[in-house]
Amino acid sequence: MGKRLIRIFPPFTQEQLQSLKESEVNLVLKNNSTYHGKILKIEEVKLYFRDSIRRKHQFLLEELAEIITDKRSTY
Repeated sequence: MGKRLIRIFPPFTQEQLQSLKESEVNLVLKNNSTYHGKILKIEEVKLYFRDSIRRKHQFLLEELAEIITDKRSTY
């Protein structure tokens, strides 16, 4: 089954971020670091994240360059 990558760039809306809560995503930071895991909680300027090896992280939204998620295609 195919997948389609969805790339979300700043400025992020709260609606976009809330729709990704508990979803598996890749976070790309402005310093080119990449994290794979799930968004746990979203605050006004901060995002709480658990990576694939179950470590917790906190990121300021201004540190994020993009959020990448995938969606299964219908074909």
